[in-house]
Amino acid sequence: MTTVAPFKNQHLSYSRLSRFETCPLSYRLHYIEKQQAEPGLPLRFGKTIHAVLERLIKEVVDDERTGPLSEERAIELYREAWGAERLTGMDVFAEGLAILRRFIAEQGVVDHRDVLAIEKEFRLPVGPFEVLGFIDRVDWIDDEAVEVIDYKTNHQLFTRDEVDTSLQMSLYEVAVRRLWPWAKKVKLTFWMLRHGVRQVTTRTEEQLADALAYVETLGRQTETATAYPARLNTNCSYCDHRKQCPAYADALKGKREFIVEDLVAVVAVAAERVEPARGLRRRVRLRPWRLDGGRLCGRRLRSRPRHLAGSAARRRRGPPHLLRRPPPPCSHPPSSLHSGQHRSRWCPASTARHRPPCRSPVRAARRRSRNGCSAHTRRATYR
Repeated sequence: MTTVAPFKNQHLSYSRLSRFETCPLSYRLHYIEKQQAEPGLPLRFGKTIHAVLERLIKEVVDDERTGPLSEERAIELYREAWGAERLTGMDVFAEGLAILRRFIAEQGVVDHRDVLAIEKEFRLPVGPFEVLGFIDRVDWIDDEAVEVIDYKTNHQLFTRDEVDTSLQMSLYEVAVRRLWPWAKKVKLTFWMLRHGVRQVTTRTEEQLADALAYVETLGRQTETATAYPARLNTNCSYCDHRKQCPAYADALKGKREFIVEDLVAVVAVAAERVEPARGLRRRVRLRPWRLDGGRLCGRRLRSRPRHLAGSAARRRRGPPHLLRRPPPPCSHPPSSLHSGQHRSRWCPASTARHRPPCRSPVRAARRRSRNGCSAHTRRATYR
């Protein structure tokens, strides 16, 4: 009878711990049984975008340049990474291009002296384990502060609780404090590339100590566990071992049901995820502009501050270049309006609002009796 040696982690990482937290069965298939992984499209797409951004910033640092990033170079790198990952789909390809263009616009000028590290490897001793990781980017802020940037291609924004309790960011800060001891302040940023939003957080010394204690505890749990049950969740469709999971196969056949016990918590989480998007929508206002007569002339994105946007009446009328130019005022005295020299379409003598000529004879007669503008009413009557 052969005895199976107990499992020992060669090292720990955030991805290992996160996989065990999410689904112990996925952890067993990936790290213990070493089954072949089949990454889905979201994982491969995220890897492609990360590779492009890494090379794009690294070239600026290597060449010691200062200036805006090159969109042409980004597209070239994107096409190379796309082919290397063997991705397909016009909609996904166009989405990647939009993400890169938005990143370049939001990044602005890059100074090579401000970039401290790109894909920086770190190794942290935590109890009997060694935590291995890579930081996407570390930027210099001032003589006492640095910023840790982690690129994310998630479809959903993180909630505030998820950002403030992220184990990944806690490990990154511990590593940064050991790599750059002079940094007294560390700014932790999730750059949500699909949304153009940076979700920022910080950590206290107590939070960092709790995170290291949790890493050691969870690492021991991965080695001493006797059962690795499957945990169905919203990320199952993205799992790289979904085809080898019997629980996921049963779920596809409709053999599993999810019962939500706390509806209040679900509504609260949904509202918290929507709030950042609402704030973003307030800054970029989408308004349909219409020409005279009610014809839709198109939509324009307006991001001007309120104090520069003009009066409410002007905003309702539309942008200036779509408005009909008002006619010149009538230069003739009221006594000469009956002559053939009157050429103004809107006559100030007939109406203070510059209304167009009336086409109804009845209304024209009423205006004639009220304002005494014979030329205006005669033109409207026989038009």
